[in-house]
Amino acid sequence: MPGAEDTYAEQPALEWLCGDGTDAGLGWAYVHGIAPDAPGAEREHWSDVVLVARLRRALARLNPEVPPAALDDAVRRVVESQSPQLIEDHRSFHELLLSGVPVSYIEGGQERDRRVWLVDFDDPDRNEYIAVNQFTIIVGKKNRRPDILLFVNGIPLAQVELKNPGDEEATAGAAVNQVRHYSETIPPLYRFVEVIGVSDLLRARVGTISTPPEHFAEWKTLDQEERRAGRPQLELMLRGVFEPALLLDIVRNFVTFDSDGRRTYKVMAKYHQLHAVNAAVDAAIEAMDGDGRSGVVWHTQGSGKSLTMAFFATKIRRDPRFANPTVVCVTDRIDLDDQLESNFLQQTHLRPAIERAEEVTGGEQSLHAMLSGREAGGIVFTTIQKFRPPTGQGKMPVLSERSNIVVITDEAHRSQYAGFAENIRAALPNAVRIGFTGTPIEKSDRSSRLVFGDYISVYRMRESQEDGATVPIYYESRQVPVEVEDPNELKAVEQVLEGEEVEAANKLVTSWAQLERVVGLPERLDEVANDIADHYAARREVLEGKAMVVAYSRRIAAELARILGDRLGAALLTASSRPRRPTHPSSPATGARRRRWGISRPSSRIPTQSSRSSSSATCG
Repeated sequence: MPGAEDTYAEQPALEWLCGDGTDAGLGWAYVHGIAPDAPGAEREHWSDVVLVARLRRALARLNPEVPPAALDDAVRRVVESQSPQLIEDHRSFHELLLSGVPVSYIEGGQERDRRVWLVDFDDPDRNEYIAVNQFTIIVGKKNRRPDILLFVNGIPLAQVELKNPGDEEATAGAAVNQVRHYSETIPPLYRFVEVIGVSDLLRARVGTISTPPEHFAEWKTLDQEERRAGRPQLELMLRGVFEPALLLDIVRNFVTFDSDGRRTYKVMAKYHQLHAVNAAVDAAIEAMDGDGRSGVVWHTQGSGKSLTMAFFATKIRRDPRFANPTVVCVTDRIDLDDQLESNFLQQTHLRPAIERAEEVTGGEQSLHAMLSGREAGGIVFTTIQKFRPPTGQGKMPVLSERSNIVVITDEAHRSQYAGFAENIRAALPNAVRIGFTGTPIEKSDRSSRLVFGDYISVYRMRESQEDGATVPIYYESRQVPVEVEDPNELKAVEQVLEGEEVEAANKLVTSWAQLERVVGLPERLDEVANDIADHYAARREVLEGKAMVVAYSRRIAAELARILGDRLGAALLTASSRPRRPTHPSSPATGARRRRWGISRPSSRIPTQSSRSSSSATCG
């Protein structure tokens, strides 16, 4: 007799996926009775997780020019594990899925090299989609039955794990933990599973094989009509992730692998990133036939904006409508340029295409040379300050009249874009322009709208906090006055901070060094340290945790660490400095353009040059 989980979660999920007799559902065909001991068996062993016969038929259908022996070799390479480490084994399969399986064979007396495609990403209707529930897998003495597996051409690319909505213990979080247990006991399955959804009908979360349980993210929608419809989260997740064409789109364009130096992990876009990228692609297509303005994506700070930009670049580079575009990524500061470029470099498929433009016109590293020397392709990073007329010229020269150039601008609304944004349009008159920002465009900011257009996707701080993507930050003003003899000097520093141009900043190094001495006067540091120590001690009485103190310079950080060590005990303190980012291999290692500036606001926005790093002391 079916249990509550089957009745209230599994069966509704299967009906949404496969239909209920009155509609076709999302396009999956329900299949059962294929176990090794069944009359219609499609597996030889209980440990088999790939439906080999279906895979072999699909390869023949998708690769008719490849001889049978080479197709058999491709099947063998797909099903064989390539690494004892699960994430590396999974990554090797992911590369085969996206790039095809390389095979060699003799034809007409000559050796041929080809790629055998496992799925058709461009025409999803050419693939076979089946759903199987309670698929028993036995590895050694471990017997496990995932609730629903979704097979594409015989390969289990997705898993849906469900729990009884009426059981307080059987939550979506419990389903995540169960999947984690499965990955340890039946690892052959997770060589192939690209996307995992878990739900108890009321709540639904999505992740990958390496997503920690606490980072499985709720899958919602930014579509206001769907929100008003009040559908269960399980249905929203299935329609938003597991519709066949959408699933293939996510696998191809919205997952990436990253590493922290110790381990590799897989990252998948969240619902707001998927919405933003697809909306941006549609807007960019319209802009190609219009005035070049795609619009602005406003996703609040901390919601993965840089990764969203990388997903957008990935998708337009694969979209034939963009004719293999050249992507020009523009930021307004060197540190943002470094950060964004670093995120792009983590995408292995983007890495070979990345270059950095050091100037507008001139040598091989100029933006003009990179754009005029090619008809398509490439990703070029530069800063907005590069878009100025060369010395001696009164107006911005045209760098390229190509229409397959897409300009992606980070933090496009800031005041320093006002003068340069028009130069982008003059330099690249036929390019498509799109802006990304973490803060809203002011109503009075006409220049941003004139150059980029209006919003095409909005994800506010409130939504980000509700989703757990960011946590609320509460500010408490605790001022220790700074005595500055010349107010005009402070005002000049404020203006530089707003612009943050390297040339202007370098001119004020001496003044900033003088201000650093004022900020770091011994009597002031004593007062600051006493306040920090009292506040930290009081907080520790009611709340366990750590505290971080960010200082203007290494000298001040070291002095504060010494004083706080006397107040709180040296054992509680650690001190660190943040090293510079390495330069890109194609860029000269110029110290001036790699400086970082530490900025804090205890009373006034007074900066201090921190040379090559910003410094901090941590309590706790």
